[in-house]
Amino acid sequence: MAAGPPATERSGGGGILARALALFKRYKRLVQVVVLALIALFLGADVTRSWSKLAGQAIAVQWGLLLAAFAVLVAQEVSYGFIWRGILARMGSRLDAVSAQRIYLSAEFVRYIPGNVGAGDQDHLGGAGVRPEPVLLAR
Repeated sequence: MAAGPPATERSGGGGILARALALFKRYKRLVQVVVLALIALFLGADVTRSWSKLAGQAIAVQWGLLLAAFAVLVAQEVSYGFIWRGILARMGSRLDAVSAQRIYLSAEFVRYIPGNVGAGDQDHLGGAGVRPEPVLLAR
């Protein structure tokens, strides 16, 4: 009795998806550059088309509200670092507050660079003496 082709080939979609993912992985940097270029192109076209409306707007900055919003943002990010440190402590890893903030904040900023998710965690963990498993689970 012949087993036949694998399930992904029988359905017809798995082979195509696998090839598309392989192509994406191969040309990942090119895809990222093309996507960013398209975003910049469409944003630039929209700003150019609407420039007369934009130039006529009266912009007033309320510096007190802007500074208060920035302070709340900083406090929120720092508090998340302490929460992350507490999660790690419950999982058996001890970090001092400064190291925990440095690792958490660097990972938080690196997260938004495409392809670098978790890179900030891994860069600083060895020097801090923390096993990577609890960190990956705590994210």
